[in-house]
Amino acid sequence: MATKSKISTEDWIEELKGISVLELSERIKALEEEFDVSATAVAAAAPAAAGIPLTHRGLARSFAVVTASTAHAEDTVDLARMATATDTLVVLMASGKLAETCLTLIDAGRPPSTPAAIVQWAWTEDQRTITGSLADLPTLAAAANVGPPATLVVGDVVSVGSHRGRDRARRDLHSANAPRPFTR
Repeated sequence: MATKSKISTEDWIEELKGISVLELSERIKALEEEFDVSATAVAAAAPAAAGIPLTHRGLARSFAVVTASTAHAEDTVDLARMATATDTLVVLMASGKLAETCLTLIDAGRPPSTPAAIVQWAWTEDQRTITGSLADLPTLAAAANVGPPATLVVGDVVSVGSHRGRDRARRDLHSANAPRPFTR
């Protein structure tokens, strides 16, 4: 395996000045590297891909990000503690434990009628967003065969997203001149 040379951030920025987004996209594809995307970026990007804001005036002033799955069985996520601690809750890697996650949130005090969405394959041509209430989302997602990778968004902001034309971001992304930030 060949060693890849590293360049400084300043040199990289200088090299990118003046190139188009399409050219940048082509350069990234040409590298054929796998890019690590931080959980923070995914937590904001998946809802954004579906047109769902994390905060919204009058509805949500706070959000938190947790994971539904951990690498080690002995590590558990205290979803009950997070259930009512924030206006918007983003749950990463949620598809495999969606029913359990939603039930835990309801049992911990989130109303069953709370708007919820699961975003699968955010920012790809295969993106799907299933919305419903916290109580019925697991059934809706199962009927749609939602699997990983998927991000759960819980809170009143989901209802704002459903009225904002979620497909606009995807249309823009898949236009001829748009970059493709994530590929399978």
